[in-house]
Amino acid sequence: MFRQWDKLTDRGQELYDQYTDTADGAALQEAVECFQKAALMSSQGIGDVAWTFSILADTLELRFEQVGDCKDLDDAIRYYHEALDLTPPGHPDRSFRLSNVGNALCTRFEQVGDCKDLNDAISYHQQTLDLTPPGHSDRLDSLVSLADALLTRVEQVGDRKDLDDAIGYNHEALDLTPSGHPDRSLSLNNLGNALLTRFEQVGDRKDLDDAIGCYQEALDLRPTGHPDRSLSLTNLANALLTCFEQVADRKDLEDAIGYNHEALDLAPSGHPDRSSSLTNTANALVTRFEQVGDRKDLDDAIGYNHEALELTPPGHPDRYLSLTNLANVLLSRFEQVGDRKDLDDAIGYNRETLDLTPSGHLDRSLSLMNLANALVTRFEQVGDRKDLDDAIGYNHEALGLTPPGHPGRSLRFNNLADALVTRFEQVGDRKDLDDAIGYNHEALDLTPSGHPDRSLSLYNLANALVTRFEQVGYREDLDQAIRHHQEGLDLTPTGHPLRSNILRSFALALSARLDEILRVEQGYALAFIN
Repeated sequence: MFRQWDKLTDRGQELYDQYTDTADGAALQEAVECFQKAALMSSQGIGDVAWTFSILADTLELRFEQVGDCKDLDDAIRYYHEALDLTPPGHPDRSFRLSNVGNALCTRFEQVGDCKDLNDAISYHQQTLDLTPPGHSDRLDSLVSLADALLTRVEQVGDRKDLDDAIGYNHEALDLTPSGHPDRSLSLNNLGNALLTRFEQVGDRKDLDDAIGCYQEALDLRPTGHPDRSLSLTNLANALLTCFEQVADRKDLEDAIGYNHEALDLAPSGHPDRSSSLTNTANALVTRFEQVGDRKDLDDAIGYNHEALELTPPGHPDRYLSLTNLANVLLSRFEQVGDRKDLDDAIGYNRETLDLTPSGHLDRSLSLMNLANALVTRFEQVGDRKDLDDAIGYNHEALGLTPPGHPGRSLRFNNLADALVTRFEQVGDRKDLDDAIGYNHEALDLTPSGHPDRSLSLYNLANALVTRFEQVGYREDLDQAIRHHQEGLDLTPTGHPLRSNILRSFALALSARLDEILRVEQGYALAFIN
């Protein structure tokens, strides 16, 4: 019996190696069958049970990556767990098997969104790191895996400690990959991702500059012909686009577009990264359109997003992302050109996106928010009250799905407040206005000094306060609005996309206060005369 087990595992290993060399799906299928038979024999005490379960889990996870059948992933996790249970503390393979379970749980989290998987994965990766102290040959891999998992949890929960820990682990990983190390570009890329995330949460410009420095060095280490050059081009472009949104240096924007175009050239028709490259290029072109107003940029962006959608047909896991991007850029063109078809198409794409992000999906709150924004826009054009009420309902649901600490919570507050102010202006229910101001205050509290979205929160709150002053006459509302507009103006240098709106609203608020002062003084004068 042992000889049969040995033949099965040898054949399975041969087929496994064949698949890794050639990506031959038939070889992988046969490898799975060999290891399944060997595992059945091992469960009866024949051969190396832990190793057999572990290698079977490896092949099942590979087949999941090729075919996408979640049962393969569930079975892989089960076998990884069984292999781990057979590997007691002190065993030389324990850290390796802890890491396998952690990686597979992270993959399932990305598919299903169960936070328990992510939390368990982080626990396993932390144990792995504890078993690979400084000087251990596997410490680098342990640091990278734990940092990646923590950064994923940051994106869901927004825990600052997780983010700082991830940056710390990535810094240590970079120290372990000095100049000339084959993995240095990967370490730079990972650290850049974590620093950019912290900038988006905290707003410290040094993090953004450091992230750009990491991405630039990683790109320099991936010259023309390097298989990961496209990824480095994309990351650097995204960071430069973020920098442009803060500083409004046109060179950053043009460089970002240039890098995205190069990345797109490296992903020709049939390339697995073409869809994401099309999307990134489109996003950068939309940003330039918003600054320069060249209609060609906007039309090109829509063309790229249409192509990206065609590359993610029904059933593709990224279809909802392609739908979202196309809907957003169509909404932008509607706001510029006014073609009602663009608006209706955007709403249709957003509704399909919502259907693809059912209850429990990680991106459902984003889908709700996007659909709500499009419906508010149509209400402003057509005046159908149902669109506005639906938008408020979707914004309420989106806020409910965004827990305290989540990085998107301030934006959810702002969107809900905007929709409530719009309904107040139509219906006149004072509760809508007061609720909106409350939500705007919450958004401002979540965007402290240095936060990149503070100017938006100040602008929205100030406008809502001015609206209440016009209805009720509270002078304190007007004075607060003027203070908020002044701070917002200080935060938006010349060229900032929000600056012209703030200037316009600030001027109206100052004019309203002047009118109020004149009205009061005229009242005093009349009282004195009488």
